Amino acid sequence: MDKKETRKFYKSIRDSIPENERIELSKNITDSIGKTDLYSGADKLLVFIPIGSEVNTLPLISGAFNDGKTVAIPVIDGKEMHFAVINSLEELVPGEYNIPTAPKGAKFIENFENSLCIVPCLSCDKSLNRIGYGGGFYDRFLSSHKEVKTICVCFDKCLSDMLPTEETDIKMNLCITDKKSLGGVLDV
Repeated sequence: MDKKETRKFYKSIRDSIPENERIELSKNITDSIGKTDLYSGADKLLVFIPIGSEVNTLPLISGAFNDGKTVAIPVIDGKEMHFAVINSLEELVPGEYNIPTAPKGAKFIENFENSLCIVPCLSCDKSLNRIGYGGGFYDRFLSSHKEVKTICVCFDKCLSDMLPTEETDIKMNLCITDKKSLGGVLDV
């Protein structure tokens, strides 16, 4: 399968997971993230706000606030992705396509030292390659910010043995599913 077919295949698998099950599986994932050295060693958590059938990261975000971490969410500007600091989930406002986003005037992170990025995906493989949505935003951001550690989150049903990749694809440091974690921490 090429990347387009692969995306469609894994999105249909993810969409088929009933919402109540997705909530429980997401809790397993976010609880596991909170137990990693990558999480405990990070001062800043770069994390997406979930939409549709994505892993629910909201409990992780709430936990990061309680742990005193700086929390920042992605903001797209043309082909670039930046991370805007939020201080609570209540301050989110409807953005493009009604996706919750940071309010106008939110401060952007400039120094990514000691940052952990939680990366969404449709599938991840045993070599820590991921298939995202095809925009390349995370790959471009991570190629410019090699100091940022990464955990890709994926439902176990969406794991793959091997995904199609390109030179521009960035491997993850770790992939956490509702049942296991793949890979190890790199360059720490």
